[in-house]
Amino acid sequence: MSLGSATELKVGAVVLAVLGLIVFMSFSMSEDPSYLGTSKKYFFYTPDASGLIKKSSIKLAGIDVGVIRDIQLRDGLAYVEITLKSDIKLSPSSRVEVRANGILGDKYVEVVPGDIRDGVLEDGSQILEVRDTGSLAALMNEVGKIAGSLSSVAKTIEQAATKDGDRSSPIGRIINNMEVFTADLAEISSGRKRKIGEIIDSVHDVTTGLSDVFNDQGEHGFKANWAKLSNTITKLDESMDNIKSITGKINSGEGTLGKLVNDETTVDSVNETLTQVNEFFGSAGKLRTDIDFHSEYLAEDELTKSYLSVKIQPGLDRFYEIGLVDDPRGVSEEEQVISGPTGGATTDTTTTTVFKNKLKFNALIAKNFFNLTVKAGIIENEGGVGFDYYLYSDKLKWNLDVYDFDEVNVRSSLKWSFYRGIYVLGGVDDILDKRTGISSYLGAGLYLTNDDIKLLLSGLSL
Repeated sequence: MSLGSATELKVGAVVLAVLGLIVFMSFSMSEDPSYLGTSKKYFFYTPDASGLIKKSSIKLAGIDVGVIRDIQLRDGLAYVEITLKSDIKLSPSSRVEVRANGILGDKYVEVVPGDIRDGVLEDGSQILEVRDTGSLAALMNEVGKIAGSLSSVAKTIEQAATKDGDRSSPIGRIINNMEVFTADLAEISSGRKRKIGEIIDSVHDVTTGLSDVFNDQGEHGFKANWAKLSNTITKLDESMDNIKSITGKINSGEGTLGKLVNDETTVDSVNETLTQVNEFFGSAGKLRTDIDFHSEYLAEDELTKSYLSVKIQPGLDRFYEIGLVDDPRGVSEEEQVISGPTGGATTDTTTTTVFKNKLKFNALIAKNFFNLTVKAGIIENEGGVGFDYYLYSDKLKWNLDVYDFDEVNVRSSLKWSFYRGIYVLGGVDDILDKRTGISSYLGAGLYLTNDDIKLLLSGLSL
C-alpha cells in the first residue's frame, strides 16, 4: 500500500468516527428515549384525545420522561401509545392524567407512578386509570351544573311566593317570616300614632327646607345651576348629533376614514398585523431567563467579590448573558497627560485613579456545542473570551476566562451544583501575572431558573 493510500484511509476513518459521534450525540439529545433502545412502552384509552399530538412530551412531576409515540382510534376510543425512559418504574396502581396546558386547548400527559409496593407494571402493559383534568369541556360541564342549581333555586322561590306559600324549604320559611314581621310592624305602628305624627312633622320640616333651596333665585341658587346644567345637556345633545352624523358618513364609506374602515383590503391588513403580533409574543414566551448570584472570598486580599448576572436563552444552542460585578478592589482608570515644550522638555504624566464604589459589568454572547460552551464579549469592563465545559449531568462545570488582552488575565474555576440551584465554586485568578502571582478564591451562590422565577412571581401576586 502506498503512502498516499494510507493517508487517505486514516482521513476516512477519522471522518467516519466523527460522523458516528455526531449521530450518537443527536440520538442522545432526542426527547424520544426509544431511539437508543432504552425505553418502555405503555398504552391507555381515553374518550377524548383532543389537544394531544404525537411526539409531545410525557411528564412525571413536571419533568419530561418520554413522548407520545402513537394515537389511533380503536372501538370508538382514542388509543394512545407512550414511550418512557427505561429507569421509570410504574406500578399497577399507576395512572395518567390528561392536563390542559393553558386555555387554548393544548394538552399534555402527566404520569403518576402509583405505589411501587404494588409491584412493577410490565413493559407493553395498559395503564387502566385515566383522568382528564382541567379541560375546557370540564369547565363547561361545571357551568351547566351551576345553571341547573340556579334553576332549582328559582323554582323554589316561585313556589314560596304563591298564595299559600311553601314552608317545606328554607326560602319559603324566610318569606313566611317576612310576612309575620310586616304584620307585627303594622300592629306596632297602630299603637304609636302620636310618634308617627311627630315623624311626619319632621319630614315636613325637611321638605320645607328643600323647597327653600329649590326656590332660591340667587346667582348660585338651584334654578341658576339647573339652567347651566340644561345648557350643558343641550350642548351634549348637539355633540351627540355631530357624532351620529360622522359615524353615519363612516358607515356609508364617505371620506378617508370611511373608506379605511369599509375597505376589505384594510381589514385583511389589520388581521395580518394582528397575526404577526401574536406570533411575536408567542415566540417571546419561549425565552428562557435565568438569574445567578454568587460571592467569592479572595484569599490573598481577604476581601469578598460579588456577581449578579442574567442569562437570556432564546434557543437550546445559544444564550446572552449580562451582569454586574462588585469588586472591593475598585475600578482603576488611567489618565495620560502630555505637556508640550514651554521652554523646557516635553513631559508625559500618567495618573491612576481607583473608584471604590463603581461596578464592573459583563456582556457576553455564547454558543453551545454539546457539553462545551464558547463565550465572547465584555468581561469585567474588558474584552475577552470564555469556555465552559459541563460534566456529570451538568452538575460540575469547568470554566476558563481570558480577558484584558493588554495585560492578559487568565482565570479558571470549578463549580459544583449540589442541591436545586445552590452551588459552591473555587478557582484561581491572574494565572499569567508574574508581578503579583496567582491568587485563589472560594465562593458559593444561588441559581434561579425560569420555573423558579415564575413560582416567585406567582407567590408575590397572591
